[in-house]
Amino acid sequence: MRKYLMATLAAVALSATLVATPANAASFDTCVKDDGTRYRTGPGTGYTALGIVNRGQKITVTGTAMGDNPVDGIWWAKGDLWGGSTGVWIRNDLLEYC
Repeated sequence: MRKYLMATLAAVALSATLVATPANAASFDTCVKDDGTRYRTGPGTGYTALGIVNRGQKITVTGTAMGDNPVDGIWWAKGDLWGGSTGVWIRNDLLEYC
């Protein structure tokens, strides 16, 4: 139980690092974690999917927001895909440091 709690706390800390992006903070680069990740017009699955990116795709994160379903507690990152679309949204839990 203790190991599970510690692993959960570590995951929350990493997620909080990605989420804590105040409006006046500098942007940062991160990567997509999985193949077939959808990027959207807004922060949530209720927004139109614009396309799909794969593992390793870099994105410059410029902001974050709670998704359109506050019950699930999913945060979304807004950013610019390297060599691609700008102002797109991807779920925070589908991003990782690279």
